[in-house]
Amino acid sequence: MEVGKQLNEELRNSYRSGSRFNRRFRKLRAREAEFRKDVLILEFHYRRLEECYKQQGGNILLQYLKLVGACVGTVLSLMWIAHICIYLLPYILKMTPFSSFLNSFFETVSPVPFIGTAFYALFSFYLLLCVIKGNSKLGMRLFFITIHPLRIGETMMNSLVFNTGVILLSSLSVAQFCTLAFGRYAKYTASNSLFGVQIQNLRGVQYAYDAFIFMLLAFAGVTMAYNIYRPYKKQRENRMNFKW
Repeated sequence: MEVGKQLNEELRNSYRSGSRFNRRFRKLRAREAEFRKDVLILEFHYRRLEECYKQQGGNILLQYLKLVGACVGTVLSLMWIAHICIYLLPYILKMTPFSSFLNSFFETVSPVPFIGTAFYALFSFYLLLCVIKGNSKLGMRLFFITIHPLRIGETMMNSLVFNTGVILLSSLSVAQFCTLAFGRYAKYTASNSLFGVQIQNLRGVQYAYDAFIFMLLAFAGVTMAYNIYRPYKKQRENRMNFKW
């Protein structure tokens, strides 16, 4: 509490003196961001401790649900990476794809009403969930990115607006990427005509399309290597080594 009050007082003094663009003010802003992240970590562990004390570890069904969700997320991630390597990379390199993979799967289950569309939506919305989770994870590690957590009954309005903006900003990219990835399944659709024909054939845009696919794979590889090098128990939010 005392550290927070001291930081607020120093920031107020900087605002009053008009020195908002000097080096000292930038250091204060960085310290404030670090302090906010540490407060969020402390609140998270306090809730865990309170849950263990009052509910003997919490609802066991919720823990099993999280396990099932983690398994489903792992399968979806592996299937996305496999689909990109098997179908999408050869396609953008003007080669014959090894297999249409998920496109064939969607076409197989499409005779059952809404099943093909439901699987298409599952893979698409999973990418949006990854964006929200990635924003939270990246915000814990980079001081210039403000973390905006989403918690039931505890989400601030600015965090809600920020995450809504991130989802809206990412929706267009996810729609374009899914149209390209599932081009065989989504053929003759308006989205395929817009993203797969008109925009992709604009001068200079085609190269950006190809670059984004390689960037996505590169980020996936770097993230996997980082998680192997620094597993969950060694990550910052689980160590509580505060410097205040």
